[in-house]
Amino acid sequence: MKKRRYLIKCVDINKDTLAARNSELIRTLSKMKCLQAINIDFWGNIDLKPEAFTFLARALRPLKNLQACCLVNHDPDTISVKGASQVIQSLSFLRNLKRADFSFSDCLNNNINEDVMKCLIYKLTRLRRVQKFALDCSSCEALTNSSTKLLGKRMLRFAHLQNLKIDFSYCPSLGKEGVSDIVQKISLLRELTSLEMRFGGKRLISDDELTLMSKEIVKLCHLAQLSLTFDGYESIKEQGLNFLIECLNQLRNLSILELDLTGCKSIKDSELIKISENIAFFERLRRLKLHLFNTSISDIGMIKLSESFVRLPKIESLDLAFGGYEFIDNFGPPSLAQSLSGMKNLKALKIELTKTKISDGGLEKFIKGISKLAHLRKLGLKFCQSNELTGKGICALSEHMVKLAKLDDLELDFSHSSNITSDGVLNLTGNIWRLTKLQHVALKFQSCMKLSKAAQEALRIFDLDRPQN
Repeated sequence: MKKRRYLIKCVDINKDTLAARNSELIRTLSKMKCLQAINIDFWGNIDLKPEAFTFLARALRPLKNLQACCLVNHDPDTISVKGASQVIQSLSFLRNLKRADFSFSDCLNNNINEDVMKCLIYKLTRLRRVQKFALDCSSCEALTNSSTKLLGKRMLRFAHLQNLKIDFSYCPSLGKEGVSDIVQKISLLRELTSLEMRFGGKRLISDDELTLMSKEIVKLCHLAQLSLTFDGYESIKEQGLNFLIECLNQLRNLSILELDLTGCKSIKDSELIKISENIAFFERLRRLKLHLFNTSISDIGMIKLSESFVRLPKIESLDLAFGGYEFIDNFGPPSLAQSLSGMKNLKALKIELTKTKISDGGLEKFIKGISKLAHLRKLGLKFCQSNELTGKGICALSEHMVKLAKLDDLELDFSHSSNITSDGVLNLTGNIWRLTKLQHVALKFQSCMKLSKAAQEALRIFDLDRPQN
């Protein structure tokens, strides 16, 4: 009898699969010699016995060709966490494993204490050969200063690490000491080319912590991609931000920069004016993301920032977010669009202007500037809760948007904009078909109460991607 060959290269395993220990998938998993990637998700309400995890851990060891593993455990149950630890230990024996993504967010149960977390960290950091490593511990009470210090120390064992992603947002037991320590340890991983760090809260990060963090990040001289999120930190102000931007200018290989400062209410126009002067020196950037939603930025700061984009000739992708407190009306967005119109290499553009005072006239001037981007292929515009907009503004948007002949991806979101009327939506849905290269369209007008049934029916056509010819 010939042996059956399993040529499957990727497998998804969830709690339902683990509960059925005798399922075909689990029984044959160890025979899948060609398997290169596996996704394990312990999320669910099914009670599992420890033997199920032992069975899975044993099945993983023979998979010598496995290159990537993603493990998600949002279940605070102790058995699931200890089971995950068993699985991770088996992964440490696989010499070809290059990518490991782990998520333990929302583990808030009292049984998941600091000792359990430290045991988990020991197992995680045995994966010495990984080149890409991601760890999500957001909203995890078990992540403390002590466990974070251990993680930083043990991560130095990742001799081949090139891509690192960590999420420590809203961890109530984590303090400034733990954050400073792990950032210092990360700066010793000199082969890193990509770094993403997420922090969220109110008091954890201030100007002092941001200054110290900047001094460490600049030591990563090979860094090509950097993503930093500081969600809701009201204590971040001018000094820390300016120092961060000045330090990042020293990273000569940096081509992708993402800064998310959503909810940092202390950021005002005066801070942004100085920051924009420094951003203008990032001549090597090809992709820039700058989110300033729910800050104190008004038209003045937005206009000044817009002027700096003219000095970024290599930018191919731009992602911007403003608004939140209605400080922006009809002056900032058109100035932004006018500045962007001179960026000849821009191919992807995403702009969020939620909860602003922009009216129909401001929107028309804005889209008129955007329509000059002849090489644009991807466009995303978000004007949620913009109650000054009516159907007239949407009509102007659709008339100018059709000039973007190379567009193949379009997303428009005007949800909760209460004064938008049906005539604008019908004009928009009728004109979109003139963009013949579009492959993906998403039009969102949720909770726009003045839309007729005909307008709502026209929007349903664009719920799905347009099939390719």
